[in-house]
Amino acid sequence: MHSFTRVTKPCLCMAMVADANYASNCYNYGRKNDYGTYIWSAGWRKHEHHTSEFVWVAGNIGYEVEYQMAYTNWDVKQPDSKSLRERCINLWSGRGLKMNDLPCSYDICFICENRRYSPSP
Repeated sequence: MHSFTRVTKPCLCMAMVADANYASNCYNYGRKNDYGTYIWSAGWRKHEHHTSEFVWVAGNIGYEVEYQMAYTNWDVKQPDSKSLRERCINLWSGRGLKMNDLPCSYDICFICENRRYSPSP
């Protein structure tokens, strides 16, 4: 388990959820490996301001490449940016793989992709 910012150091490309099938594959992998209820995705709020957009990020924080989010599957009343500290996106297995925002400092499991992400134009 790692915080979001610590994950980006060993994992240059975390899971960028392109569709529901991809989210399901992440969940199945996490369940098989006993990852628990939350799994970090590669999504985060572009700026610390709680109204900024969310993007997919690849690479180390500070040297990242951002990609537009074409797929989202937010849980009810999410993102809520609770206490204005929730900047990073996790997949919430206890809620049917819905997306949720959490503080980036939380230590939860993550999945690295073994390929570079090439979003469709």
